Amino acid sequence: MMRGTPTEPSSLAEFADQVLRISTTRVREVARLIVHAFEHSHTLWAAGNGGSASTASHFASDLLTRLVKSAGPVPRVFSLVDSAPTLTALTNDVGWENVYSLQLDRLLTTGDILVVFSVNGASAAFGPVRSSNLTHAVETGRAKGCTTVVVSGGGGGPLAELADIALTTSRTEPWIVEPLHSLIAHLVIEDIAYLIDVGTSALAPALPPNNVVQPTAERRGC
Repeated sequence: MMRGTPTEPSSLAEFADQVLRISTTRVREVARLIVHAFEHSHTLWAAGNGGSASTASHFASDLLTRLVKSAGPVPRVFSLVDSAPTLTALTNDVGWENVYSLQLDRLLTTGDILVVFSVNGASAAFGPVRSSNLTHAVETGRAKGCTTVVVSGGGGGPLAELADIALTTSRTEPWIVEPLHSLIAHLVIEDIAYLIDVGTSALAPALPPNNVVQPTAERRGC
């Protein structure tokens, strides 16, 4: 049976269903981790590929511009995707799979946070080398003592398995996953701003390794 177009009511309902499955508890945990990092002069790094690169850049930009005007801790935020000359030079010199990990290996310090966005989660179902640069980035982050956060479709895939904390959905359609990730990014930013504004202690909650949440496993309104 042929699937309807994304503009049909049934398709829009599918997206709305994914929105209702976002774990707002996990969004708050990510926000607390980021505020905790900023309070201790650590840096947030963001990365992604394709449309997810745009989400990473958007997240970093909005987070910086929102917080730089506040009285809270100084936000140290960098997007690894914003310099085309840097990305193309590193692709030429060290290979696409290393464009993020090489930068992170030189720049990360213990206590930093790496946030990675991916539609497919680096799943082998999408090809053997799909998003290998993101996988290497997360592996480098963990090796350097960085907290790794993955926001991913495709059931999370290898990226979510590597991450310290993950927000995932089983869906793989870009028209669902990418706007869902943009919404999650905005929710995280709003929670960060709230925690700073109310002066709530931002001590990060204890998280065991590979603490992955599947939004499809629970329904929470936003």
